[in-house]
Amino acid sequence: MPEISTDAIFSVIKNLVLEANINLPNKDYYALNNLFENETNKQAKEVLKQILQNAKIAFEEKRPLCQDTGFVTVFLSIGQ
Repeated sequence: MPEISTDAIFSVIKNLVLEANINLPNKDYYALNNLFENETNKQAKEVLKQILQNAKIAFEEKRPLCQDTGFVTVFLSIGQ
């Protein structure tokens, strides 16, 4: 049976969590942008604009898309 170091597991989980928190998938970004372009309600348009700006900042500065949701806790059972 192959051995996998806990450092390798930690690294993969860390990268996956960062990816999920920093990068909005392109299809979602384009869908939000399409909504923004077609929105007629002033307040809704402003909210969509802020969401798109946050996505851009998150991508450029490698910061979480949403900064008020707490933090990730991972419980992992590893054998011997």
